[in-house]
Amino acid sequence: MNNRELTLAIVGSGGDGVISAGEIIVKAAASEGLYSFLLKSFGPQIRGGESSCKIRLSDEELLSIGEETRILLCYSWSDYSRFIEEIKLRDDAVILSDEDDRIGDADLPIEILDSQTWIKVPLRRLANKEVGNILTKNIVSLGVLQSLFDLPEQGIQGQIRKRFAKKRKELVELNLQAIEVGRKWAQDFRAQDGPELPRFFDYEASEAKLVLSGNEATAVAALWAGLKFFAGYPITPASDIMEWLESRLPKVDGVMIQAEDEIASLGMAIGASFAGSKSMTATSGPGISLMIEMIGLAAMAEIPVVVVNVQRGGPSTGIPTKTGQSDLLQACHGLHGDAPHVVLAATDVKDCATISVEAFNIAEKYQIPVIVLLDQFVGQRVEAVLRYKLLREGIEKGWLRRVERELPSSADTAVGFHRYRFTENGVSPMSYPGVEDGFYIASGIEHNELGDPVSDVDIHIQMHDKRHRKLEHIRRDFNFMHPFGPEDAEIGILCWGSSKGPVREAMMQAEREYGIPSKSLTPSCLLPLDKAQIQEFVDGCERVIVTESSYGGQFFRYLRSEVDLPAPLAVPFAVTDGMPLPIKPLVAKIKEVHDELARRKS
Repeated sequence: MNNRELTLAIVGSGGDGVISAGEIIVKAAASEGLYSFLLKSFGPQIRGGESSCKIRLSDEELLSIGEETRILLCYSWSDYSRFIEEIKLRDDAVILSDEDDRIGDADLPIEILDSQTWIKVPLRRLANKEVGNILTKNIVSLGVLQSLFDLPEQGIQGQIRKRFAKKRKELVELNLQAIEVGRKWAQDFRAQDGPELPRFFDYEASEAKLVLSGNEATAVAALWAGLKFFAGYPITPASDIMEWLESRLPKVDGVMIQAEDEIASLGMAIGASFAGSKSMTATSGPGISLMIEMIGLAAMAEIPVVVVNVQRGGPSTGIPTKTGQSDLLQACHGLHGDAPHVVLAATDVKDCATISVEAFNIAEKYQIPVIVLLDQFVGQRVEAVLRYKLLREGIEKGWLRRVERELPSSADTAVGFHRYRFTENGVSPMSYPGVEDGFYIASGIEHNELGDPVSDVDIHIQMHDKRHRKLEHIRRDFNFMHPFGPEDAEIGILCWGSSKGPVREAMMQAEREYGIPSKSLTPSCLLPLDKAQIQEFVDGCERVIVTESSYGGQFFRYLRSEVDLPAPLAVPFAVTDGMPLPIKPLVAKIKEVHDELARRKS
């Protein structure tokens, strides 16, 4: 048994404090130097209803949320029934439930195995009678968890003080009392009639980690890159970005506006960028569909703007609270009229920060719209990361917009500001309103170097060439490849976005259990795609497994349209269950491919 990591899940109703309890555990662990994942899950309702969180803790760096859960805390069995497929229990799991839950043993949504331990805890009664406040039920349960399963005691108490510091002192003391009530119950349970429980969690404390979600990392990094204007419309799971910026952006002389819809949001962001401010919006799949025309405007008018898409299950309203990677083809090929743009994808919380900064650098330097693809798993998961790794690994603080004075090209001697001057790399001098001799026409119609509308086909072709030349320079200037594993491995895995971590964990498991080596490559720039590097990777493999969370295998189809990836070399592995990429099935696929290669060689 690996006691250096712990997996647990908490399930309950909207008012049970499920997420609050999970966040306290994760932050407490991080305060003592542990790595952690927290993945929240909700029902599709707007307000209230069931909720759950899965937590994984370790003193070694984690790559994914894991799969099977060792400890389950269930406030309500009726709520747990909605998460059976998401929360898989180990055969030796320990299950804690509220003794006062009205559901009878015969009506449980799962069969509790003889090898599992079921502990009924009088959570409501402890909160109501011992603490004197039924609302402290979740805090009482934290005391129980801490005592039974060796969670960081000082860390949990510290987080209680920090969480309620701005409220009445009596409230802090009340919740500390609730922790102690839960601890005492657990100690008495162990001493009296409780089952013999092993030590669950051994870890070495180290430097405190930084805890934040992918959406928060994206917002933090956007500020650090120079964001001055954000407009958005609420949509799950992207709203966290707007909510975080609401109180922080004004502190750096920025502006945040909640617009009437997604079209207006991007229109405002483009207008603010035209006026000289670094601008961004954030939405999810349905919102991107509404923004497509505006992204084309930004491409034609060559106005920098960053558009974040935190993907969710679709189509239409789909499953707003589940993850997916099904907006890839829309992001890469969904624009009309061959509009040049860039598509980046973040792989984890730290990468959300890196990608956010580079999105602004690319948008500003090349005067081009940049779509940043997250998904619910990476955007809303909470992760503990090393502080120094967040923004300090070779990232410029941000490309600064410069107003340059350039002479007109030899082909056009007209007087005026040649905003769309033909250049070798496609990037022209840029101005903004109020700059002397920097006025120009900006519109979505085809134009000449001055911005004057034209319908001349030759100029249209030249402008197409100019705008698309930027992509080749972006491909050369930025390296967004994440290789992993031995170069001489016969089995390769191509993945993108949040699949990177689960893929690497599956690779290590296949090596550990079956002695099968493999290698992977994860591109974070999906458009323009670095075809040469991917082709070199593919050519060095006997088989390439293409992994993704997409029913239609969008990444598989996209790669086959860009590089030479013929059958049977290419092996698709696509899932679409709304959960992070599963590890065990991928391990099985790696073994299946390995065995097939071995048979072919024998």
